[in-house]
Amino acid sequence: LQSVPVLKNESLTGVLLWGNRLKTFEMGKQALLKLRVLDLGHNDLKSMPCLASVPNLIDLNLYVATH
Repeated sequence: LQSVPVLKNESLTGVLLWGNRLKTFEMGKQALLKLRVLDLGHNDLKSMPCLASVPNLIDLNLYVATH
């Protein structure tokens, strides 16, 4: 898995994409108000989107996610 569709679902509470080959990760422009967990560890990300639209994020994993 090298990419995922842009996240737009406002009812998401967790996104677990650990251990893929993601090069990019994008979120929609609307706030992901319910997202609490975002796990992108062990991917090949080159950049990250701004997380300002994710006010309730409490668990973020980027371990070995970027070069």
